Amino acid sequence: MAESPTAACGGCAHMNNNIILLILRKPNAGCILVTYSCVFCYTNFMIQIFGTNKSFDCKAAQRFFKERRIPFQFVDLKEKEMSAGEFDSVVTALARTEGGRDAALDALIDKKAKDYASIAYLDDSEKEGKLFENQVALMKQPVCRNGKTEATVGMAQKIWEGWK
Repeated sequence: MAESPTAACGGCAHMNNNIILLILRKPNAGCILVTYSCVFCYTNFMIQIFGTNKSFDCKAAQRFFKERRIPFQFVDLKEKEMSAGEFDSVVTALARTEGGRDAALDALIDKKAKDYASIAYLDDSEKEGKLFENQVALMKQPVCRNGKTEATVGMAQKIWEGWK
């Protein structure tokens, strides 16, 4: 068996021989994204940071995890928004800490956003759909997720310190 070449993981910058080539198809763009992942990151769910590259809080969150050498994946919402399953997982995880699904949605909504008026007066049942449709414009950033059971909105370093 031939030994695989040493490469860097796209998620955590591990340098080792256990790198997997991931080929992902972007559904609407018709293009293919090629990335490398180490076996550790591929098999163990790591921390995900959802946000945009222009957000200073997202940059600070990335710096927080890099300084502690905690592997994470940054998902730029301008390039790829959360899927329905990811969004539901984040809302469910936040609902555990916020005290309910409606409170979790209120925590996710950026009240300083330009488009806040489009969601402010909607019924609670309509807010979730509107927020899912307009993640970049209406969602507070960063949204950090640790597996499917833990999530935070905004800068939450005290909570992140317990994540590995």
